[in-house]
Amino acid sequence: MSVEDFYLLLVFFLVYSFLGWCVEVAYHAVTFGKVVNRGFLNGPVCPIYGFGMLAVIVLLLPVEEHLFLLFLGGLCLTSVIELFGGWALYRLFHMRWWDYTNEPFNLGGYVCLKFSLMWGIGCVLMVRVIHPLIQTLVEIVPRAVGVWGMVSLYCLYAVDTVATVFTVIGLSHDLETLNRITGELREVSDRITERIADTAISTDQRIGEQRVQAALAKAETRDAAERVQTQARENVARMRNRLITASVEAEKDPQYMELVRRKKELEARVEDWRRQMLHHRYYGTRRFLDAFPNLRHEDHREALDGLREFLQEKRKEIRSEKKKK
Repeated sequence: MSVEDFYLLLVFFLVYSFLGWCVEVAYHAVTFGKVVNRGFLNGPVCPIYGFGMLAVIVLLLPVEEHLFLLFLGGLCLTSVIELFGGWALYRLFHMRWWDYTNEPFNLGGYVCLKFSLMWGIGCVLMVRVIHPLIQTLVEIVPRAVGVWGMVSLYCLYAVDTVATVFTVIGLSHDLETLNRITGELREVSDRITERIADTAISTDQRIGEQRVQAALAKAETRDAAERVQTQARENVARMRNRLITASVEAEKDPQYMELVRRKKELEARVEDWRRQMLHHRYYGTRRFLDAFPNLRHEDHREALDGLREFLQEKRKEIRSEKKKK
């Protein structure tokens, strides 16, 4: 490979990474009605498109005159790159950035027939129509300008990659912390429930006995059944009052009140931690949730789902406040 060819490939990687980002943003805008930064990196680039087009240029340009081979090769190449890219991100960060599990004929959720066919058609369009135009424009740019511009952009690319990797690592750490806090909150809530419920067990058992008696009464006389059922309803009301009384009595118990205080403290910590994680709108966790609606974490699914629900609730509150104004 000559220096000229190497230079062109480096430039093409930048160009197609940017064009791929444009395609992702446009597709998301049409599909979901919302414009978001759809790249894994913070900048307007999608590296997987750059790698995909480099593979197509190097391996498929020799068969560009054979339409079917070009389509089939584009389908296979891009699918393999998408499969490897999704798998590599999952192995590195224990996270699924996209998921085609619900699509028919998918492979591990990383690729599916529907999008593979689209990639094949896209490769034909790129090789036959768009790439010749891109190459002409790149060759028009003076070499000195192209080299300095390319070096500058690759430096930004490297900084963005490092920053994004640290952001993703931080996201995993934050989710681990959030998962631990919510686990403590669930444990405390269960202990509070158990303390209140214990005081009403006997009442609950009596109600169960009354329900059995009501069922037996139906086999005897209607009047007897109605009396028993009325008694059962009265017992239900008594149980509710008993639970209320148990809650009031529990407030006199120092251990119970300590559990209540601990629960409120943990609830506040969960909300503060979620707010902190979603503080920045255009980068970090919030951008990832917007850019990848199907984002999943292997070890902290519950924490991530709770964070996503929290973000949706806050957005609803904001929309409601805007309507009132």
